[in-house]
Amino acid sequence: MAVTEEMLKATLLGLEDPVIRVAFTEKYSDQLEDFVQKMVVAFEGWEHLDHTLCTNQDEAGATVSALLYGALNAHVVAMKLLIAGLLVPSGNTQRYCLECLAMALLCSKPELGALQRYMAGTYSPNKAVRDVQRHASKLNLFSEAMEQLRTQVKHYDQFSHPSRLSLSSLMLLESPSSGVVLGGAYDKGKGVGYDSEISSRLSLAGVFPNVILGVGHNWHGRA
Repeated sequence: MAVTEEMLKATLLGLEDPVIRVAFTEKYSDQLEDFVQKMVVAFEGWEHLDHTLCTNQDEAGATVSALLYGALNAHVVAMKLLIAGLLVPSGNTQRYCLECLAMALLCSKPELGALQRYMAGTYSPNKAVRDVQRHASKLNLFSEAMEQLRTQVKHYDQFSHPSRLSLSSLMLLESPSSGVVLGGAYDKGKGVGYDSEISSRLSLAGVFPNVILGVGHNWHGRA
């Protein structure tokens, strides 16, 4: 397939996006509506916690709140990118979301030391998932939840590198119009993968309120 000037302009200007989004929204309309409703509840939970985290201009509390908001915002953006057919950018953003979530959980217990180091610029956030697992009991987290987080991060790590999975996003699997992807695409041949991604992100959207409650419990019960 030749990449034409018209194709490049359409990709850069987003002219192909509406067609792709319509294909996704027609197939996943119920799931996307459910996603929106779950995220509304999550943002409401964050806003309530934010009021208590940021009292008295508490920079530490504001940092935890910002990490939580970063996770929520990235989750929405990741879904937006997914239904634009941009699988690799969507996966990268989802990885960021999960890392923000891990950092918020880890920092919700300042006595663990990560919050102070993070604020001082001496803690690397890419260690957050590992350290959350190490301190799961102190953070009052179930091991099953931690294993799910670790598995999800490992999955989305593949979209940060030229893995076989990320490269497959460049190929159209639907026959007979198989070819390469420029920008985004809706590919019926990736239906199983789309189903899995939508389901996973919908599940996380439903978990956010409990995570926010957990962060608040840890913070207000800290030493």
